[in-house]
Order: sequence, then C-alpha cells, then structure tokens
Amino acid sequence: MNVAILGAKGMLGMDLTKVLDQHKVSVLDIGHGDITKPKQLREILTAFAPQVVVNCAAFTNVDDCEEKESLANQVNGYAVGDVAEICKDISAAFVHVSTDYVFDGSQEGGYYEDDKPNPINAYGRSKLIAEQLLQGKEVEGRKIDTEGLRWYVVRLCWLYGEHGGNFADTMVEYMNRNKEVRVVSDQWGKPTWTLDAARQLKLIIETLPNSGVYHVSNEGSCSRYEWIIKIKEILNKEEVSVLSALTSEFKTKAKRPKHSALMNTKLPPMRHWEIALENYLSPDDTML
Repeated sequence: MNVAILGAKGMLGMDLTKVLDQHKVSVLDIGHGDITKPKQLREILTAFAPQVVVNCAAFTNVDDCEEKESLANQVNGYAVGDVAEICKDISAAFVHVSTDYVFDGSQEGGYYEDDKPNPINAYGRSKLIAEQLLQGKEVEGRKIDTEGLRWYVVRLCWLYGEHGGNFADTMVEYMNRNKEVRVVSDQWGKPTWTLDAARQLKLIIETLPNSGVYHVSNEGSCSRYEWIIKIKEILNKEEVSVLSALTSEFKTKAKRPKHSALMNTKLPPMRHWEIALENYLSPDDTML
C-alpha cells in the first residue's frame, strides 16, 4: 500500500514510518510537502498517488498558540481542509491526527468519540476547526465537500516517545538533575506511547473502517502526578521527592483541561499505560 505521511519527522510520524515498514511510504514535512502550501502538496501527492494520506503535521506548542492563534488556525485547521480536498481528488483516504484538547476537561469520567467538543485554549480551537471541516460543517465561511472521501479523525492523548520533546522525557531529565520535582495532581488523562499509537493508526490504514472520529490511547488513566510517581518507581529514583501541586500554581498562557482521558469504543483496546511506560523506559524487545 502507498502511504504518505505529512509531518513525518515529528514524534508520532517517526514511529508511524517505522511500523509501516511493509508498505511504500512517502515521508513529507516542512520544505517538501508543507500542508500550508496546497499547490505544492497537490503536485507531490498526485505524483506519489497514495492510497492513504496521514496528517501528523501540526503547530503543537500550546502556549505559543495563544499568541499566534491565526497561524494555529491555518496550520491546524484550514490547511487540513485543503489536504482533505486533495485526498478526495486523488481518491486517497485521509487520516488526520487530532487531540484531547478539543474538550474542556469538565467531564470527570473521560470523553467518548461522540461527546461534544468545547476547547478552552487556542490550540484546541484550531484542532477543532479541522475536525468540523472533515465532518462537512461550515467554519467561518469555509466548507469542504467530503462526500465520497474516507476520512478519519484520530484523537490522541498525552503523547510521549523517543523522537521528540514530551512531558515524560522532560520529567526524567529533571529528576536526573534535581532531588525534588513538583507536578500537578489536578490534571487527569491517559499517557500514550507514540509507538503504540502508531500501531493503532496502522490498523486504521490497513482496514479503512467507517469514516468518523476514533480515540487512540493506552488503557487506564492517571494524574500527571501519578504518571511521574510511576516514572520514579520504574527508574528507581528513590532519592527524588515528587511533590503534588495544583495547576493554578503554574502560570501558563494557555488553560489546560483538567480531565481529558479519551475513551476508546471503536478500536481494539491498547495495553495499559503503566506497561507501555515501563517498556519505554526499560526497553525489552520481547515486549515491543
């Protein structure tokens, strides 16, 4: 199968390229296959003739999105509509990666695929634009015709992996340099390893189920504090104290949802986040 990956040099894109080693993959990124340059991208994708296009490209700095919301809306939102139109014209299925941040975090039990989004920050709002366009809704006068297009919105949650900066690796580095770490205990979600997420994307790519919204996350949920306590346990960092803090104690430009666990009802369940995390931090080829 011919698969084109946009944003292939990112944390998720790198792992997706790895798991699709049995397929013909076109690796596209800024400079060659930039989603904000639809004319160039159309030429590239038409020449490659992919059966599936996966969009991992995004403006992901949540705080920067607050000050550059117009840019975030273009990259994370309207440009995705351009890609969808290209996919329809070349008869390719379109898999778009979205986020738990389309929700406001008020639902303590987590969020299901059909729950109504209500983002509380610019990043979430920009990602929701793409979701709405793929669902055939009009956004600020922009609407695309998705009839005949196989499209998939895949929401991910609390990603970490070896190919990019992430919360887990940042905390590991901090514990290596400090004897005390303060972590918020009032944000809950599902830590998800990009390698496991890539395998779920591979399943969608190879089976092309019904168009719609899909949630991808490792099983189980925790607070960020509990996540770091688990990292400390795995790495035997007994000398490090992990202190609980409230989100309000950290001043950030963007609000974060308190509860953003993604509940999966459409795809096979993934392994528990604790097992995946232990495998990530203490690699064992038999567990991959």
